[in-house]
Amino acid sequence: VGAGDALVGAMACALVSQYNREESLKLMVGAATATIEREGTVMGDLDKIRYFENKVTVEQLDLAKTTLA
Repeated sequence: VGAGDALVGAMACALVSQYNREESLKLMVGAATATIEREGTVMGDLDKIRYFENKVTVEQLDLAKTTLA
């Protein structure tokens, strides 16, 4: 299991659990980060997922003020 697999799995969990957008993004990033932290192809455990999930800050971007080069 890689970070992308963990992220997609967390997205499915968030959809089924009817999480809002911010909760979903936090769970997805938490799952991916917890997985990256582990050696090999092992998904991060729930305690680590929750730890990283609580570290995530979600902000809306104003694309009108953003330049993409």
